[in-house]
Amino acid sequence: GFSSDKQNPETNIPGEYIVYAISDRNECITIDTVNVTYIDIPPIFDIESDNLNCYQPQTTLVALDVEDDFSAIWTDYNFLPLAQDSLLVEMADSFYLIVLGINSCADTTFVSVVADFEQLDLGILLIEPFQCENTDAILELDGIEIEAMEDFTVSWTTFDGNIESGEESFAANISGEGTYFLNVTNKENGCESIDSITLVKEAPSLEQITIEGNDPNCLGAKDGSIAVVAIEGGIGPYQYIVNNQVAQSDSIFTDLASGSYDIQVIDSLGCTIVMSIDLFDGLDFMATAETDTMIIVGDTINLSSVYNIPDEEVAGIIWTAHNSEYSCDDCFEPFVSPLRNTYYTLYATSRYGCQDSSQVLIKVNRNPKIEVANVFAPGSETNGLFYIQQTRGIEMVLSMSIFDKWASRIFLSENTFPGDLSAAWDGTYKGNYVNPGVYVVVAELLLYSGEIVTYAGDITVLR
Repeated sequence: GFSSDKQNPETNIPGEYIVYAISDRNECITIDTVNVTYIDIPPIFDIESDNLNCYQPQTTLVALDVEDDFSAIWTDYNFLPLAQDSLLVEMADSFYLIVLGINSCADTTFVSVVADFEQLDLGILLIEPFQCENTDAILELDGIEIEAMEDFTVSWTTFDGNIESGEESFAANISGEGTYFLNVTNKENGCESIDSITLVKEAPSLEQITIEGNDPNCLGAKDGSIAVVAIEGGIGPYQYIVNNQVAQSDSIFTDLASGSYDIQVIDSLGCTIVMSIDLFDGLDFMATAETDTMIIVGDTINLSSVYNIPDEEVAGIIWTAHNSEYSCDDCFEPFVSPLRNTYYTLYATSRYGCQDSSQVLIKVNRNPKIEVANVFAPGSETNGLFYIQQTRGIEMVLSMSIFDKWASRIFLSENTFPGDLSAAWDGTYKGNYVNPGVYVVVAELLLYSGEIVTYAGDITVLR
């Protein structure tokens, strides 16, 4: 049973209690009843918590509104007590808060503290090799997509190098050797990631070139060429220089004469390699026109030529001369009939384009020796006719006259050809043979040169 003489007793047992009140004045007794019932109301409280990151490496879990409660205890995941009211946390973990109310009712809540100390797996990319003349380079952050850069802050620093620009960007433009530091901070968790790179000039990667040359085809020609056909190492694009002339982007040099050439290749980093090559003289092509000759006006002669290569390797020839005609001007042996001294020039080209020229002089005797028979016997079977014989240089007999000793013309023929028997004098005059004796012959002759000459001489008529 329960019994208490206190004015305000306490109990934790539900039930109906009888209260007896005795008056000190008259000792009268007043009786009343009180029902005590069990009220199952859990305590009301709150908690204060936060997650961990580089901005906040520790947090305190605090039980709030527990002043009127009997107790507040923080435990680990296995309900082992850790602290009362508040708990300092420095790593991710799970906890329980157990609060016991004054009515002995208890309540429990679960708290999970999340830690975000994640750092970037940083890297630094050297966009271009640090070689030769390339003392400027780009350092690029590796580990973050450029689209996500707004979530991070970047800082490039150096003590012994030089940052030209981009100290707070995805990529930094630097110059000079040295050590360069990269610091990246995640704006969300405040965690920093640090990396560094030390730059020193590398050995040139441009290692070797292969060149090929084509000699000029002909002596003195400028149709040789040199080509860079292979490059080992280096970074393009490349520039090409021959004999310290202006650089070009084409790897082939053309229009070159024979000689020694230095071929220089420069890559985009300024690395250089030089190789020498010799181009040798091509064919000394020779064409010779043969041979200086004397002819009689009206004669026809073959021009000829010789070469220091087989005829089938001669691609073309041209004969030229002033005021002269040819049977053909592009054949090896044309026929010509010059009327005066003439130089014929031969221009010849080989199948490789080599050219040469040569001259030949054809001299022309414009005054041929005119020989006319001075004795003939009319009626004779062997020597019975008198005429101007075929003679080199005479194109036509314009006229032939026979005169007797009294200077009377006894025969005339006109516009005949030398050797034309139908125009010969048979030794007669008016149908009768003339008397033996000496007669005068006068003939006008047209030479092949176009000149007209007069022949005058004696002829003896025999019987």
